Amino acid sequence: MILQIGTGTLEIYEDGRCSLCGGRRVPFAHIVCNGRVLPATGIIPGDGIFTVCFDGIRQQVEISAGQRYCRLRALDADPSVEAFIWGPFLAEYPGECGEILGVARKDGQAVGIQALNPKTVGGFPKELVPSHPMAEQVINRKGMREPVSACAALPLHDGAALQAYCRNRTQIAYRDFFYAKDALVLPAEGEEALIAGSAVALFSCPEEEILPVISEIELAEGLPHTLVDGEWAKTARRANASYLIMDFDEKSLDEALDCAEMGGFSCLYHPGFFKNWGHFEVEGGDDTVKAAVERAKARGIDLGVHTLSNFMTTNDPYVTPIPHPNLLKMGETTLCGDIGETDTEIAIAKDEYFTRLSTLNAVRIGDELIHYKRIRREGDQVFLSDCQRGAWGTVPAAHRAGENAARLWDYDYRTLFPDLKLQQEFSRRLGEFFRYTGLKRMSFDGLACDYTGHEEYAQAKFVKEAYDVWGPEVISDASGLTHYNWHMHSYMNWGEPWYADMRNGMFDYRRSNQEYFRRNLMPPMMGWYTLRGATRKYESTTPDDINWMLSKAAGYGAGFAFNMGKDALRAHGKTKEYLSLISAWEKMRMYGDIPESLKEQLRDPKTEWDIEEVPGGFHVYRMNIAAFECSPEGAQPGMPSGGDWMTFNPYPAQKMVFRMRAGDERDRGGFSQLTFRAGEDFIRFDLRLDCGQYLIYDGGVTAEIRDKDFHLIRTVEGDGSPLKLEQGISMLLFKCVFDGEEPPYPQVKIFMRDQPVFVPLRKD
Repeated sequence: MILQIGTGTLEIYEDGRCSLCGGRRVPFAHIVCNGRVLPATGIIPGDGIFTVCFDGIRQQVEISAGQRYCRLRALDADPSVEAFIWGPFLAEYPGECGEILGVARKDGQAVGIQALNPKTVGGFPKELVPSHPMAEQVINRKGMREPVSACAALPLHDGAALQAYCRNRTQIAYRDFFYAKDALVLPAEGEEALIAGSAVALFSCPEEEILPVISEIELAEGLPHTLVDGEWAKTARRANASYLIMDFDEKSLDEALDCAEMGGFSCLYHPGFFKNWGHFEVEGGDDTVKAAVERAKARGIDLGVHTLSNFMTTNDPYVTPIPHPNLLKMGETTLCGDIGETDTEIAIAKDEYFTRLSTLNAVRIGDELIHYKRIRREGDQVFLSDCQRGAWGTVPAAHRAGENAARLWDYDYRTLFPDLKLQQEFSRRLGEFFRYTGLKRMSFDGLACDYTGHEEYAQAKFVKEAYDVWGPEVISDASGLTHYNWHMHSYMNWGEPWYADMRNGMFDYRRSNQEYFRRNLMPPMMGWYTLRGATRKYESTTPDDINWMLSKAAGYGAGFAFNMGKDALRAHGKTKEYLSLISAWEKMRMYGDIPESLKEQLRDPKTEWDIEEVPGGFHVYRMNIAAFECSPEGAQPGMPSGGDWMTFNPYPAQKMVFRMRAGDERDRGGFSQLTFRAGEDFIRFDLRLDCGQYLIYDGGVTAEIRDKDFHLIRTVEGDGSPLKLEQGISMLLFKCVFDGEEPPYPQVKIFMRDQPVFVPLRKD
């Protein structure tokens, strides 16, 4: 039988195999029984319902072919079947794979698969990957961004394997995941536990039609269809608009909104105002958030808030004083003897879930939670030692031999987790909270629902239950992309690496993500960036840092989150200037007609840029920055010292612009009587620059002294004439007098600017 799937075909044969878009024949499906992967061995056609045969087991599949795609849906399944695997279908398109989206491309044509409900997971059962029917054809497994099990479109040497599966989740199971062996996996409930109802769509189309076809599938099949400004999030211009992260309360909201307006941000995002995670309670109640949303809305700005998804704080009512029955268990054992309510050593029957120590080391016995510090063995007996009884506000109690003792899953954030059933209450609470208050943006940070053992099904279930309540116009993201959640997330984003400065914080990861997003047709994002004050390790965020970051975002057409502290306007002297730069760069990124040649240059991490908004568009300047340092070592006290610096200006002659930094505040001392000479021009500043301070010179006869965080201390007049920088090689001579026990190293950056490139605003 030949089924039309858009511009291609799916040919189904009676021997149980199929051919996708004229490719080689492969089994139409596989089942898992007793841990073995069995291929289809026959197909009996019918009127819209086919019977697929597997070594004595039969599975009915309903097939509905439309003009643009074909829907395949499993009907009642044999109870012995542990999982049903769609395909893997062989797409002989050895071009590029959108591995998570489930699309393969070649020569302008595309073929793809879409799971049509959360229980149908894009990919292949993780524990069965060694038995994958196309395992030998997988390309460079070690170099792949995603594991074989997560790829809905798995790259092969001669094409791609389009694959999805559904587990039978009706029974308790034990699987190895994270650091636990044979961890407990509790069953799901209702129809979602069954293979019956698992469904996928197969389609083929020109490459430029991938998104329109998926949009059609979403609307026709009842999949999530997220909107931004009333337009589908995958094509809306503002889908990846940048947003401002800033802590605020009722009193500081207006100041935070002022910052959002200065930066041209349409969304102000709180890093997290919840008193607990689980019930997600707010100081002052939900009405305080609703009132804040209305205040922001009156100024044309949406509010959002950050969460840790299914992470549960130990102060949450689900934990204390009486723990909820559905706290997530790693595994269970029994007590080997009676214990009193004050005993600090507990004998247990087996230790397999208890030997790996974690942050909380949480054990549940009845309605008591216990924190243990170590495991002790004495002969054949195992003891939990140094126990804190009645941990996290629960009530200590006596317990009898034979009682159940459950090791709970926890995380380094000092949190516990809900099981598959309890997590529904988390997501419904979030959905209702957003719907009631009018909040418009949230990150599903962590989204560690796979601790339940139900992998991406649990993640999709968590997000969809919130989505179903709050509706299609809430923008959400997560740091990890999954096949079904692609439909609900407007983009993907992730937190800043706090261990590095703006330029060096995982830039290779940010850059590689752009290709990842492009392959999977997700609006691109660059992650979080933070406005940093000076620390013992890092310099305060500089203007050239901000321009560098913004130029890369513009080059990739990617949004970002800009994270500022609550007191940023006072903590950093250039906050307003930086917000103005963000506004200009973002306006150009979103609405400017940037030529591809300029985008390519902007993306280069070795390039520096500046921007100026002008009537009708923007002037974009390529910058050259020369950095020099002068050593005070060997300088005699009270005697002039300095340096001769040769610099090359590749651009037309221009005024001299530089920034001098006096080491950092850990030094002891300073320098004074600063003299600069460039060619025939010189200027002298009769001042003292202390450790950590800046001297900022802009080509005139004055300069600014600023502190370590760029707060203006004073403006000073110089003696002499403005300095100029000629085209080509120039010498800058610097003299000063050092003083103090350990005087700082003068560090100078000279800024050179090319002629501007004009980028007009688009007319559309």
